[in-house]
Amino acid sequence: MSQLESNKTSQSTITPNHITKNDLIADVVLKYPFLQEVFLFDYQVGCSSCMMAEYETIEQGLAGHGGLTTEDIDNAIQRMNTIIEEQGQKKDQ
Repeated sequence: MSQLESNKTSQSTITPNHITKNDLIADVVLKYPFLQEVFLFDYQVGCSSCMMAEYETIEQGLAGHGGLTTEDIDNAIQRMNTIIEEQGQKKDQ
């Protein structure tokens, strides 16, 4: 089984209001559509709307298409989780 096939069959690790670098891009964008703009405009990763998003993790997408380092990816995930938290607070108000 290829890495892409393995990713597709793995269980999503998305928990309420939290994502990890191992989450599939498609799952993240489906749950948090406002992050699609973050992928595209902040990290130049247009794959959030590509069919490969169903197979690629955030880490793979940011490293492969955005050219980010491991440290950059960790910072991007932290930033996206902050945005998710802020969006959740807006809904609660």
